Amino acid sequence: MRRSKFYVTVPLSSMADVAFLLIVFFMATSVLKMDADLPLELPEAKGEELKDVDISISIDKNSNIYFDNIPVSKAELISRIRVKQTQTPNPKVIINAHNELPYEILEDLIETLRDLNITKLGIVTKQSERKL
Repeated sequence: MRRSKFYVTVPLSSMADVAFLLIVFFMATSVLKMDADLPLELPEAKGEELKDVDISISIDKNSNIYFDNIPVSKAELISRIRVKQTQTPNPKVIINAHNELPYEILEDLIETLRDLNITKLGIVTKQSERKL
């Protein structure tokens, strides 16, 4: 007596549907990096756009410091920058400073970044309107 062989198969058509639904789910629920709604009024200046920024530092008019839109103290800012430097050598840093921020505070931050050997630094400004 001979036994018949049974073959086990996995239905691949439904697997593709499940994979597509997972992709759509994660795309819909993930949070994209957006600019924070910090109450910053930027100064006006001419310049070019800085792309591929590694570190974003913001300072509001009350001298509160934000590292990638997270409020931090100055000591915590320094430690986070050092961690970022180990991940990305010579990172690009931008500073979003409020228009009414005293210059001494901005100057102190730039000195701190210089002490940390940050050489690629940009200050975000409001672009003046172009006349066509």
